[in-house]
Amino acid sequence: MYAGSTPGSSVSGSRSRLGARTGFEQFLNNRADEVFGIAEDARQAEERGILPPNLRRAYIYLMEVTPEVRRPVRRERQYGNPDPIFDQSSYLQRMAIMLERMRDSGLYHLVWAIAVIREPLGFMEPSASVGWDRFAADLRNGFAGGNALPHRTIKHLRSLSQA
Repeated sequence: MYAGSTPGSSVSGSRSRLGARTGFEQFLNNRADEVFGIAEDARQAEERGILPPNLRRAYIYLMEVTPEVRRPVRRERQYGNPDPIFDQSSYLQRMAIMLERMRDSGLYHLVWAIAVIREPLGFMEPSASVGWDRFAADLRNGFAGGNALPHRTIKHLRSLSQA
């Protein structure tokens, strides 16, 4: 995680790299644990006055597109009643769901999911709800008038734009 390098900066971020590999499920879970921990640490530091008020937490997630990440994930063990949104979803789709929920819960204020394609080189966004257009709109809305808006104001603006 980093807080802006200039005094009074109001943006923070963190990054994660993912690629298909042995134990991909565990790798994805480890990255999720780190991402949640970083955001919660930053949120609490802001509440305690250690970080500037109205800090924006941003997360950009890159995942390489491989056959493994596009294949539906099988549930080997089930605990409780899983959310049906995960039925037949791939790791790529699960990554997008995770980012959307991180943003909607306020854990992060800005999220962008990017899937990188090696051959031919390119990228795709697994979901418009966590794509560049939404990321850019949230960034603009978070700094209306050049100043960081209080977090409640951002949620209010977002609800108006979705109505």
